[in-house]
Parts: sequence; C-alpha cells; structure tokens
Amino acid sequence: MDFIKAKMFTSFIIALLVIMNVITIYLLWEGRGENRIQLPPKSEMEDARRIHELLKRELDFNETQIKEYLDSRRDLKEKLFPIEEKIRKSKIEMFSMAFDPNTSKQISDSLLAIVLKNQEEKERITYSHLSFLKSLCNDEQIKKLNKVMFKLFGPEHPNGHPPPPRE
Repeated sequence: MDFIKAKMFTSFIIALLVIMNVITIYLLWEGRGENRIQLPPKSEMEDARRIHELLKRELDFNETQIKEYLDSRRDLKEKLFPIEEKIRKSKIEMFSMAFDPNTSKQISDSLLAIVLKNQEEKERITYSHLSFLKSLCNDEQIKKLNKVMFKLFGPEHPNGHPPPPRE
C-alpha cells in the first residue's frame, strides 16, 4: 500500500512541476514584448557626479569648467531628445513599410532622407558640443582631451599609437 501511495505522490509532484513549467514558459513568452522590465535610468545627480569625477581625474578641470560643461551637456540632451525621437519614429515607419508590398520606393526613400537629415543635425550638434568642451580646456588639458578622445574613438593599434601620417 505504501508503494502505491508513494507512486501516486511522485506522479502528482511530476504533474505539478510540468504544469508550473508550462505556465512559466507561457509567462516568459507573453512578457517578452513592450511590457518587458527595463532597468531604471541613472539619476541626473549620479550622472553629473560621475562626469564631475571623470573631468577632474582625466582632464584636471576646475569647478568652473566642470559647471560650464555640465550646463552645456544638459543643453545638449535637451536639443538631442526631439531629434532622436524624430529619428526613431521615422525609422519605425520606414521599417514597417519595408514589409508592405504596396509601398513605393519613393516613400521609403523620403523617410530615409528624413532620418539622414535628422542624423546629420544630431551629429552637427554633438560636434558643436565637443568643440565647446575643447574651448573650455587650456593647452595641457587639450593634450589630455586628445588622449581621452583617442582612447574612446581611435583605432586600436598594436603599439597603442596611431599610424604615421601618409605623405
């Protein structure tokens, strides 16, 4: 009799685990769309503190330079946000049209032109922001800034230096 109870109990546990697995898979499948959990963005204060430390450590900025840069960075974010939204919306519209057989090439090309125009404006604003950062620097800080920029954007070379200029 104990053998039959143990077998029924084991079967019950296995069935329960299978049902729980199916429910878990279903919830994972349904939750993968727009309702997915996103990490909270860093707070503005934490971001400013991190940048403050970076500017002080890497470029030896003083408090006035740091304040001017942080103000400029805040302005940059305010200018870029609407442009990035336009780019995102245009891309969504453009990519959704890619699967529509009735869409003409002219419509997708015009959306692409809008994306490129907005991307160009975004790059222009970013370049202006970097130029402002450079204008805040003295000669020694400019050298340090060039090293930081090379670390961030420069190509990787075996010896750590860029190739010599071509003649």
